[in-house]
Amino acid sequence: MTSDHWVPETELLFKTACGHYDNADYEKAATLFARLLAEDAGVYGSQDTELWLAACYVEQWQWARASMLLERLIEQFHEREEPISYAQAVSLAGRCKLQTGSFQDAERLLAEFEGYAHILLQNDQTWMLYEGRVDRARVQVALGKSEEALKTFDLAESGVPASAMLPVTKTILDYERARALHYLGDHQRAIQILETIDPHLFHDLSRREFWLLLVRCQEWIKEHEKALTAFKTLEALGIPDSLKAEAHHWAGRACYYLGQGSESLRHFQESTKCPSDIHWLAESNVGYLEQLKMAGYE
Repeated sequence: MTSDHWVPETELLFKTACGHYDNADYEKAATLFARLLAEDAGVYGSQDTELWLAACYVEQWQWARASMLLERLIEQFHEREEPISYAQAVSLAGRCKLQTGSFQDAERLLAEFEGYAHILLQNDQTWMLYEGRVDRARVQVALGKSEEALKTFDLAESGVPASAMLPVTKTILDYERARALHYLGDHQRAIQILETIDPHLFHDLSRREFWLLLVRCQEWIKEHEKALTAFKTLEALGIPDSLKAEAHHWAGRACYYLGQGSESLRHFQESTKCPSDIHWLAESNVGYLEQLKMAGYE
């Protein structure tokens, strides 16, 4: 995004908005960018301002508002033959699709974004390329393409020194890499990566997903006490409804193998009460509950 071709009376307002964005005050930045568009909608460069505004919406997780802007901007930037702005709009649109679960659309957009890699590198847009590749790897994990995701993670990291990475972006990359390794069955390596991450850098839901992934990995390698410790951290944070069924299942397994029958029963019963679309969960819960019943726990 650029600030070229602005009339003098809008320049200060534009720079102020950019300053708020750079300081991560996205709400104030969005307010000023929207004001610029309302007051000077016809000036050359309004599409650039809209792109900044869309980026503010993305940073605030306002996916629907961002998507509405980006769909139109993608078409406009394509017509104007502005490859860098076009690539950024495509990348942000891909992230919106990723965050709203439209993984096929996200994969299509981010694959198209990758086609602009050489132009981005030639124009010192390494960070844009890095973040787009991280998002693409996250989509590949979500689509079950874990081996492809690991290659994409490596590609993303290859162009940016680890010491120069933004902490939050590096945290997301490491977390998603750990997820990919977990899905490939390399739970030990996944744990090694997770143990280097500061979960406080995540948003609330992502922080809870981090602890659930650690519970899952620890339980897979039969580190039952560590799995239970991670679960207690998750429980202290407050388990969202979307994660309760699986979280209590893994806690029930950990307690079962630690000989804590009553606690195991409680967790499995709690798991069965919670809705879940994990196809194997209900059958597994029933199996453990039957074993506990045979052992005298009801």
